[in-house]
Amino acid sequence: MFDRLKAAKRLNEHDDALASVQRRLTALEGQWTDTLDRLKVMMGRVLKERQTVQRWREEQGQQEPETHLSDEQVAAGQGSLTPQQQTINAGILARRNRTRSTQ
Repeated sequence: MFDRLKAAKRLNEHDDALASVQRRLTALEGQWTDTLDRLKVMMGRVLKERQTVQRWREEQGQQEPETHLSDEQVAAGQGSLTPQQQTINAGILARRNRTRSTQ
């Protein structure tokens, strides 16, 4: 007589545990779907940026050939900056020197 009550109680406990596991699995599936969607969007952005960079590099390659300096040339003070970049760099160095002298 009591065996039947114990079996029913165990069966109810197992049903509750199974329902809990099913709810958790459903929630995980939803989170995983959301994560996959986010990854797809990010990969699309990365691919688009990569194409933009490649297109830019191709345009730059047609305009100016890249010059690679050796370590000795860099140590001797040679640079591969354009005149505009040299002007900007000089301004940055001037501001740094001013802030260092006031400290």
